[in-house]
Amino acid sequence: MFKPTLLAAFVAACSSLPVIAETVLPRQIVTATRLPQAISQTLASVHVIDRQTLDRYQGQDLGDILRFNTNGIEIIRSGGLGQQTSLFTRGTNSNHTLVLIDGVRINSATSSQASIQSLALNDVERIEVVKGPMSVLYGSDAIGGVINIITRTPDKTATRLALSAGSDNQLNVDAGQTFRNGDISGRLDLGQTRTNGYAFVEGLAMDRGYQNRNGSTMLRYDAGSVVFDLQARHNEGTTEYVNTWNLAPLDQDFLNEVFALGAAADIADHWNSRLRLSLMRDEIDQNQNNNQARTERHQADWQNTVGWADGQTLMAGLTLEKVDTVYDQTYQKQLDNKALFLQQQSLWGALSLQAGARRDRHDTFGDHDTGNLAAGYQLTPQVSVYLNAGTAFRAPDFNNLYGFGGNPALKPEQSTSVELGSHIEAGSVSTHLALFKTKVEDLIVFNQTFTQLINLNEAQLEGLEIGSSWQQSGWLLGVQGNYIKAIDGTTQTKLDRRPRRSLTVQTGFRQDNWDVTLETLAKSRTQDFGGNLPGYATVNLNSSWKLMPQLTVRASLENLLDKTYGTAHFGTNVRYLSKPRSASLSANVTF
Repeated sequence: MFKPTLLAAFVAACSSLPVIAETVLPRQIVTATRLPQAISQTLASVHVIDRQTLDRYQGQDLGDILRFNTNGIEIIRSGGLGQQTSLFTRGTNSNHTLVLIDGVRINSATSSQASIQSLALNDVERIEVVKGPMSVLYGSDAIGGVINIITRTPDKTATRLALSAGSDNQLNVDAGQTFRNGDISGRLDLGQTRTNGYAFVEGLAMDRGYQNRNGSTMLRYDAGSVVFDLQARHNEGTTEYVNTWNLAPLDQDFLNEVFALGAAADIADHWNSRLRLSLMRDEIDQNQNNNQARTERHQADWQNTVGWADGQTLMAGLTLEKVDTVYDQTYQKQLDNKALFLQQQSLWGALSLQAGARRDRHDTFGDHDTGNLAAGYQLTPQVSVYLNAGTAFRAPDFNNLYGFGGNPALKPEQSTSVELGSHIEAGSVSTHLALFKTKVEDLIVFNQTFTQLINLNEAQLEGLEIGSSWQQSGWLLGVQGNYIKAIDGTTQTKLDRRPRRSLTVQTGFRQDNWDVTLETLAKSRTQDFGGNLPGYATVNLNSSWKLMPQLTVRASLENLLDKTYGTAHFGTNVRYLSKPRSASLSANVTF
């Protein structure tokens, strides 16, 4: 299952960790099982990026936040703020990670990727990242894992104003209002981001800018045994970029919207039922021609949870999905998908078990089944271990079927994964380790003449992840690293854009009214389009001061050492360059 050297490293790491007498309250997440659960009790590899961490990244996007605060995820951005950003989770493809906003999927039906580069984060409470196969609970696209963006739930009446300015004439403005009156609560957030950008194509002195206008709102009514909530989210703007073929300056307009209506009710003492109806739109319109890509997804999700005995929880769900899409003048298509899923969680003292199964009925590919099994054991009050195995799939997107090189005969990509992991909560030290191995079959690739997509290759992915954090007396230290071997199973060659080694170190000091954090990210060399991309290390410095209870000022220096590096190639060998040294200053007022 795992190589002896990797398994020995895992066992040694678990046995050598310190135990400290203090206790730390467990943090709750919902993405790993669709039910609230402490991180230390999950049978999977998870990360939580909380609001305090998000506040350090004023004016930065989700890609920057993920690459400095998670391991096992490679972030590839084709330039500066607002440019195309891709996720490679545990060596899987960029369209193998599912992205949700409060449980609503936002991946495009044309590319299977989510437009994370255009997401505003001013209304976000936390980001939950679960790595490994998650198709049993969430369906297609969740081969590498799931990222769930959880928005804020109002607990009081307050007003928030924020202003940030930085290099490249970047300006961010954000205003928010929350209220709570008895059983009714709600919020409204409005924001705008603008930047002139920088010259991100190596050897080409052409700045490309970006602007984003966004807003979101939420209304909740708690009627006791039933809770209703209504949410709406809107992002629109313009991204300037460079044509890969002739270096011409181009720009495109984008729009992202999510609307959701939900209700949760306690049907009986041990039976909870949740229904959510949602609509997602993802649109891109090129301004120099008539090309466009549009996805509209309607989804109904019904989840029922029954605690049928002490320590026994059964969850059953039904998902109905209808997708309409348009791509250029090439195609206009529609699909329907229906899914049933079951998950049983059992707890017997120190032993926990989890089993799940799902059947998707796709109107193009027919029935597709996925499943997972997991077991965990609490070795001590501080240390738990788990073993999980599961399958996942990704249905070919519309571009795969009908776009350039499209092939309507393509089969879904399928994966089989196994993971051995450990959670350690030892006082002020929190540690997670994981060994994983994944095989992706029927991988969708181009044929040798680059004229048609086919199911051919098999990807083989394996690796080791370790992350540890420590906080005491105001000091903090966090270290996250991974080794990921991702190869083409047929040719035994390395897959592009997957550096094998990655390390992040965060250190800092926090007091009641001020803090400072230094973070370093290092990546080993990799390749793209057959050309080499050297390894690199970059350093950021963040600090904040609470000048008064209502006013906080933050300052940031990105790429402190002004390191020039790239994570992808523009064309064959020319690189997309990282952002040079830049600074920003922000002020946040709450009253």
